[in-house]
Amino acid sequence: MRPAVLIPVIKFLLYCSKISFATIVFLMFLSACSTQRILQDNEFLLIKNSIKFEGKNPGINRDALYLIANPRPNSKFLGIARIKLSMYNLGTRGKTESKFSTWLREKVGEQPAIYDSASAISSSFEMKQYLSKVGYFNAEVSFSTRRLKKHKVHVDYLVIPSTPYILSIVNYDISDSLIKHFIDLSKTEKKITSGIVYNAFELDRERDRLTAILNNNGYYYFRKDHIFYEIDSTLGNKKMKLDLKIRSLQTPSLSEPWKMEQKEHKQYFIRNVYIRSDYEAITPVSSPSDTLRFTISDRRGIRDPYDYYIIHTSDLKIRPLTIAQSVFIKSGEPYRQIDINRTRSRINELGSYIHANIRFRDVTIADTSKTGTLDCNIELIRRKLHSFTVETEATNSGGRPGIGLNFTYQNNNIFRGAEIFRIKARGALEAQKLFGGDAEYASNLPFFNTIEAGLEATVIFPRFLIPVRQDRFPKYFKPKTTLSLGFGYENRPEYHRWLNNLSFGYDWKESDRKRHQIFPFDWSLINVNLTPEFQQIIDDEPNDRIKYQYSDNFITAIRYTFTYNTQDIRKMQDFFYFRGNLETAGNLLRAGAGIFEAKTDTLGNYVFFGIPFSQYAKIDFDFRFFNIISRNNSVAYRLFMGAGVPYGNASALPLEKGFYAGGSNGMRGWPYRLLGPGSYNDPGNSFDRMGDIQLEANLEYRFAVYRFIKSALFADFGNIWLLKEDNSYQGGEFKFGRFYKEFAIDVGLGVRLDFNFFILRVDFAIPLRDPAQPAGSRWVIDKWQFSDIIINFGIGYPF
Repeated sequence: MRPAVLIPVIKFLLYCSKISFATIVFLMFLSACSTQRILQDNEFLLIKNSIKFEGKNPGINRDALYLIANPRPNSKFLGIARIKLSMYNLGTRGKTESKFSTWLREKVGEQPAIYDSASAISSSFEMKQYLSKVGYFNAEVSFSTRRLKKHKVHVDYLVIPSTPYILSIVNYDISDSLIKHFIDLSKTEKKITSGIVYNAFELDRERDRLTAILNNNGYYYFRKDHIFYEIDSTLGNKKMKLDLKIRSLQTPSLSEPWKMEQKEHKQYFIRNVYIRSDYEAITPVSSPSDTLRFTISDRRGIRDPYDYYIIHTSDLKIRPLTIAQSVFIKSGEPYRQIDINRTRSRINELGSYIHANIRFRDVTIADTSKTGTLDCNIELIRRKLHSFTVETEATNSGGRPGIGLNFTYQNNNIFRGAEIFRIKARGALEAQKLFGGDAEYASNLPFFNTIEAGLEATVIFPRFLIPVRQDRFPKYFKPKTTLSLGFGYENRPEYHRWLNNLSFGYDWKESDRKRHQIFPFDWSLINVNLTPEFQQIIDDEPNDRIKYQYSDNFITAIRYTFTYNTQDIRKMQDFFYFRGNLETAGNLLRAGAGIFEAKTDTLGNYVFFGIPFSQYAKIDFDFRFFNIISRNNSVAYRLFMGAGVPYGNASALPLEKGFYAGGSNGMRGWPYRLLGPGSYNDPGNSFDRMGDIQLEANLEYRFAVYRFIKSALFADFGNIWLLKEDNSYQGGEFKFGRFYKEFAIDVGLGVRLDFNFFILRVDFAIPLRDPAQPAGSRWVIDKWQFSDIIINFGIGYPF
């Protein structure tokens, strides 16, 4: 690393040390306070468990051994101080008991981890058992203690591993040819193969895998306990022979119920599917009802038609086809657990139902047959048809405060096909910075000088609205069609702005991880009325990009979005997220304008009904990786790349489609839309900084503080640039030879209040590197002031 780079890094570390020295001292004081007061002469506070190996670790999971060691040392805040222990200690002080001291001990504090030799002996024994389960039979575990000052102790566990046992022969001894056939056809990876170290946990996971395979191929009664292993460890040389077998199904004898009979596992098929469309738990079973037989025909001729029996006690509120398209269980097909899961998920997504109870009844007639039959009963619990919600919100746009009120009405079955109709009205007041002048707000204007209002109506259809039969598409696509019409109004001291939007698009899932969205129509009409004073500013502005941003505009966009997400909320594991967007606008209008010789405006752009239309192509990619360390600790990584190219009938991207840096979800060390482009620097420029290219990377370490209070340490890297050189934004263009020198960097600390149903976030950030400064002076650590801290408010995580 060059000295020129080391100097700002050293300055940064020194500055951080000045800021945090007092905090660290205070935390260490809290950690030490009162410890000896609660310990008896023969008690010692356990401060650390260590796991050591005699020789090299042969591959044993050290973290698993740490989890076995008991008790565990008291937790530390930021790895520095045992704050919870200190709170517990403070709650024990005083001669009289109070509610506050009880609250400190039981709600805030954490009981001291007192060393106990019996617990250490037990932990050693449990570690030895664990080692046997992962193949290291006859391994030894011992422990020793190191007594420190102030009644503290450190426990060292010494692991002496043995030579592990290897599965040299693995045999799937399955007599049932059909069961063996399904297992052999499975695409899931085997957990046990020849040559691996014996591992009881992997053997158990293999039982789970095989059970899932058979449950998805008709074996209704098959359970994990039906799979067992026979292991021969007498081969010598620490080798084993493993036979996987399946035991027969045990059922009570019909003639002698007190005896159990051994039977072969049957493959079950669905006979009839009964759907109660208006199930209520309080409705008596004997209540009168009607049954509708609804037949689904396969137009492709791949399979025979199948029926659904829809039971209803009153007039059907939802069309039978909508219900049938949401049920994956079909008569004549094998019982499958995956079909049950998909049905529940699809029913919940409809919006018209809260939940689906799914039950099966064995209706097999011939007990000697190798196959059985099941009747499926699905009870659909309806959601209320109408709902109203009122929401208040606090906003912070570029450091400018605001308040808002949202009113939403929703109908969950507007056209009897489980279509969701939603109408949302929004009003907001914001305190925005004025253009020009040194004053933050003009003295003759109210604090909230900006009014926003909007009305949006949306209809979501749970199917593709295209002239093609829905049964031609796989049910697992979970298709949706969205039609939206919105009106927005913004009243600022400089201008009044109307925004009208009409969109129509499709949304479907290719799989649990892949999602597609395509909007062939995403039209926006923007009308801007400038005040005479601001109109004069725009007229005097030599930059056509800025003039274009504050003029009327018509956007006829087509956009496509692909999302790939590996997150499984049922598992605590790392996951990856990707979203890619492709958008283009104005091409058809531009072709028609050229053919029919349409009129142009003063800037030479073709107009459509007197309004110039935008023409551009835009693409962006959002990569995210989440490293889950524990339930309350994770590291989030994000990389964003985007570029937009105006062409033909436009000299710049529309104001709504450009790239911006700064704010609560990006470069948090800068106010919203006030970073860049490139190395451009003009503090007097009040216009929004918009770019054609954006590169940004974010790193965030998230951890828990106390119950619903979470926190994060973060760093942001990035900037925006222009595609072409612009005299009004000197240094703002993207050049390969220097763009990497124009990255902005900020660091900060965030506080998040996690209320489960929503997260309230406050991030404190400060610039570390400012590309607007002259080259060689862009590290601004030594210039930091308290006023440089940017406070960002937000709802939810930034990414």
